[in-house]
Amino acid sequence: MVYVLPMPLCDADFPFHRMDCSLDEQPVYRKWIDPVGVWTQSPQIPGLNDALNDAGLAVYISKAEQWCESTGAAFLEEVLEEIHAICEFLELDKVSRFTLYMALNKQIFLARPNALQHIESASTSLSH
Repeated sequence: MVYVLPMPLCDADFPFHRMDCSLDEQPVYRKWIDPVGVWTQSPQIPGLNDALNDAGLAVYISKAEQWCESTGAAFLEEVLEEIHAICEFLELDKVSRFTLYMALNKQIFLARPNALQHIESASTSLSH
């Protein structure tokens, strides 16, 4: 649901003095809200919870969702592109990093079998 805040009525636009208008005023912003909690009931990124569960990292689900929200990641492919950053944020050891990398690839493949693209630099650096 979107709420749009009304513009203030300036004394030039309205015969009654409502408020002074100046060029210093802040612009009007729209904000997406979830009035009934519908959006918060489903996972933020489809497949992320499954990937973390498959990797044995279910305890990190809320922290991983927090990372996704702060970085703007909306798809598993974006999480995979930033595998080093999320692993650092979650403070994962080397084995857990590789396990998460494999679980993300699995979930991407299950969702879109023809769209899987391996990131060579990520897999190479994770295995060292």
